[in-house]
Amino acid sequence: GGTGATSFAPGKVLQVVQGTKSSERNMSSTSYTTSQTTVSITPSSTSSKILITYGSDYLIEDVDTYFTHTLYRDSTNVVTAQGLGQIRRAQGGGGFSFPLFGQYLDSPNSTSAIAYTPYYKRGGGSGALYVNWNNSTSVIIAREIGA
Repeated sequence: GGTGATSFAPGKVLQVVQGTKSSERNMSSTSYTTSQTTVSITPSSTSSKILITYGSDYLIEDVDTYFTHTLYRDSTNVVTAQGLGQIRRAQGGGGFSFPLFGQYLDSPNSTSAIAYTPYYKRGGGSGALYVNWNNSTSVIIAREIGA
């Protein structure tokens, strides 16, 4: 390397973008369905990584019902078919409401605008999953990290 200064440092956060959604959604499909909580980001370099963090409040209606959440880049599931994890209700009584958090580091290899959106599907049981329960606000944040 030379001795010249550079304004680009590896690992530096180059930009931060946030998206929100505040309308309740019933996510009861057994196929991955959009949460409509989306953030769009245009990476400044093809070598950049994008750190996605998202959260929402949700309610599972019925006992022994579980849901899988995953992350899509545009129309592609960037995780696996198994997603980032499951949320499950195992107790009786009325509906249970919990916060949900997800995080994923993507390498899109792109300098075009891309959109990230959490998707959900019912993996078992028969009840509904309500995302943005009681019209609470879900948030998704995209951070571009310099390579």
